Amino acid sequence: SERREAGASSYTGQPSSKVGFIDTHCHLEYLFERLRHRGTFAEFAASRRDAFPSNYEGCVTIYCDSASFSSFGTWKDVIEEPNVWAAFGLHPRSEER
Repeated sequence: SERREAGASSYTGQPSSKVGFIDTHCHLEYLFERLRHRGTFAEFAASRRDAFPSNYEGCVTIYCDSASFSSFGTWKDVIEEPNVWAAFGLHPRSEER
C-alpha cells in the first residue's frame, strides 16, 4: 500500500474505495489555531482539497479542554456546518490543571 511521506503536501495514500470516509477523531480547534485559520471548516477544506481523500464525507471533532467549551470557543459555529459532528469530554491532562 502507498504511504504518505513526511512533509508531503498532498494525500497520496488514498485507498480506492466507494465507501465514504469519516474522520472519527480530529481536533479542529487545534488545527485552526496551529494554521491560523479564521474561516469556516468548509473554507478550510476547500483551500486544502489535496489533504483530504476523494471519498471524504465528514469528521467528528473532539473537544477535550474545558476552555474550549466556553462561549468564546469556536465549537458552536463549527458543529453547525454540514458533515461536522462533535464529541465533548475532559482529557485526563486537562483535569490535572
